[in-house]
Amino acid sequence: MVMDEFGWTESDAIKYMGIALAGVAALGVVSYATVGKLCQWIDERLVLIFVGIIPMTIGRLLLMPLPGADHPEVALEDEVEEEMDRGADKKLE
Repeated sequence: MVMDEFGWTESDAIKYMGIALAGVAALGVVSYATVGKLCQWIDERLVLIFVGIIPMTIGRLLLMPLPGADHPEVALEDEVEEEMDRGADKKLE
């Protein structure tokens, strides 16, 4: 999906999505580890609002497509086929 969305090759998509997923996993671990202590100092409702709902809403607004903005180039089929052929050749070796 990100190959079509951002115009990446297969190897770029795997690399960048791996980095993104690792970052999100680290953020989840930090959040899980700190929310208990944070709720001891601050009311749980305020933590839910300011650490959960507001950042999620801001993120959704920032990721909305902007009217008139250029779309990223779609990966050309020839480039994708070449990338897949190179990967198949490596597996045969």
